[in-house]
Amino acid sequence: MALLVDQQLAVLRQTYPASQIRRIIRPDGSPGGWWATRNAKLPPAQRATGLFPSIARRDAVALVMKLVVQDEIAHRFRM
Repeated sequence: MALLVDQQLAVLRQTYPASQIRRIIRPDGSPGGWWATRNAKLPPAQRATGLFPSIARRDAVALVMKLVVQDEIAHRFRM
């Protein structure tokens, strides 16, 4: 399982270099959700378009789905 998570992280980090992607590990050592945090601050105008500085999802697939939407918003507004 750890190898799969490492592979997922590597692909996500390569695909979304503008964000720090990480897997949360709970205090008891069990896997938690997935986080993407932008490397650059978002000005208010960009946040107003629907872009988020951080995104959390329960699994990698849900995180990718949200990151795709974020990319579409950024592309639409050329950010």
